[in-house]
Formats: sequence, C-alpha cells, structure tokens
Amino acid sequence: MQMDAADTEAGMPFGFLAGLGGDDFSVELEATSASTGQSADFGSRSAVFDTDAKYSTIGIYGVRRLGDALYTKVKLGFVRNTSQSAFETLSENSVSGGIGVGMNRGAIKLEGEYTYLGPRARLMSFGINYFF
Repeated sequence: MQMDAADTEAGMPFGFLAGLGGDDFSVELEATSASTGQSADFGSRSAVFDTDAKYSTIGIYGVRRLGDALYTKVKLGFVRNTSQSAFETLSENSVSGGIGVGMNRGAIKLEGEYTYLGPRARLMSFGINYFF
C-alpha cells in the first residue's frame, strides 16, 4: 500500500474480501489495514520524530469479470480511507476503482489487482477468492 506522505510505503497490508454474485458480476465488500513507522524531519531544526502510523480502508464495489479460465477484472465503488498517527487522524470518502487479472479454478479464483483508493492511497493486492 502506498500513501501520499512523501511516498511513504505503509508496509504489508492485511485485507478481507466478501462478495455476493456470480462469475461475471459481483458486489464486493473489501477492508484493508496496514501500519508503518514514519519519521518527520523538520529541516533546519534537525528534529526527527518517529511515530507509528496506521492506515485502513473499507469499500464497496461493483465488480465485472470478463473471460473464463483467465480473465480481467474491473471494479468501481466507494471507499472510506482512515489514517491515524500520534499527531492526527484523517478520514475521507472517495470514489475508488481498480483493474486486475485472475485465474478461475472452479470454486477458487486467484487474483491480482491495482486499486486507486483516492487521492492519498493506492493498493497492489494478490488474493484467493473462494466461491464467489
């Protein structure tokens, strides 16, 4: 996960995905969470503060899969992004969208995708979907 804080990488995110629908179209609820240590350098003052930052998202998407055994995935929806540090907590709602590829193995789908989560965050993810 990448956040807009001087190209801060938010570490390895953990996520959850639940959906309802078929092979072609589904409605999906997705939540992710990540944390990282950050430091802020105030230039001429030479003060560096280390803090842990947490970042989480929850979104709902309409998802379209095109293809059979190998397919492309396109999703569009709404997401709530929350970032929290010792200094402040920011929350914002935005339109979100993503594109990816997948492999259908019956009840199991293997997917990789890139998701735009709003002006402050983007997510590259790989996952396994079971029965939706």
